[in-house]
Amino acid sequence: MSQETIDQGVKSYYTQQTLSSEVLARLEAMTEQANEQGRVAPPVVGKTKFWRSGKYLALAASLIFSLIIGMQFGGLYQEKPADLLSRVAQEVALNHNKQLTSDYISDSYEHLALVMDKLDFNLIAPAALQGAGYQLLGARYCSIQGNIAAQLKLRNQQGGMMTLYVSRLNDALTELQHKNQSRERLLIHNWYEGELFYSLATPE
Repeated sequence: MSQETIDQGVKSYYTQQTLSSEVLARLEAMTEQANEQGRVAPPVVGKTKFWRSGKYLALAASLIFSLIIGMQFGGLYQEKPADLLSRVAQEVALNHNKQLTSDYISDSYEHLALVMDKLDFNLIAPAALQGAGYQLLGARYCSIQGNIAAQLKLRNQQGGMMTLYVSRLNDALTELQHKNQSRERLLIHNWYEGELFYSLATPE
């Protein structure tokens, strides 16, 4: 028998062979198990990472809770007008006693309103001082409670020096309408007209 005939016989034999159902089931189970082992397992959070993440979550929750409580109770506090009056009087008295020279020399409110272009309001002479005989000498920039203001230098009929402070009116300053306070031998009178707040410092 030739070698070719032998090879053909072996091939024909194995081609005709079939696997039993048990072997097929075992092979399928092994294949499925291999596939399961080959898949990437989901990351497992270690105890340390879990503890740290839990700690940070608790800290964040505590901060949020504190913020909410602070906002609720913060709204209950409102500054008393007496406190604001005292702070404005202290600020006005400090600026008055510095006796700084005026940056803009003029006896006209209209002229000062034009040259002091950094003011966020229109500088207007207060009606309350009309007819009082006060002479306007000049002005410079200053601030009242963090708001830009004009510090006007005035002289009364007796030659005494006075300072008038003008700023934009806000809700807090409306509480000081016609309220006075003595500070450092000065009488400080506060009022507002329209959208402007005025504070006048005069020697007692």
